[in-house]
Amino acid sequence: MWNIFGGKVWDMKEEENIRPWYYAWSLMCKYFPSGSDILTLCNIVDKDIKVVAAVKDGKLTIALLNLSTEKKAVNVNLPKAIKNASMYTYKKDTGAKGYSLDPVRSGLTAEKVLKTDIAANSLLVVTEL
Repeated sequence: MWNIFGGKVWDMKEEENIRPWYYAWSLMCKYFPSGSDILTLCNIVDKDIKVVAAVKDGKLTIALLNLSTEKKAVNVNLPKAIKNASMYTYKKDTGAKGYSLDPVRSGLTAEKVLKTDIAANSLLVVTEL
């Protein structure tokens, strides 16, 4: 994810910068913790959208990955209602570092279907954890 010894050992200070994929991996590790039950998914109709979901201690986490260069509207059938969930978006953009981790949206609820848009080339994580 980054090289903490970049400047000390190899005299390459820039190696100490966090790499962009750190943020996506940190979201996945935090919200798909050890002991989570990974859910079986079906009816994924868009080849550019990848979805994984898990339950830990009765709380649901869903991650959606948009591999397309276009924003997509998605509807995810839920195995249970979600309450007071948070949403995080990691996306490629034209920012100074070429990526951004959008601020959390919280207090999300959905009964049977989660309806949302997902930005091009982005990861969206919705979690009750």
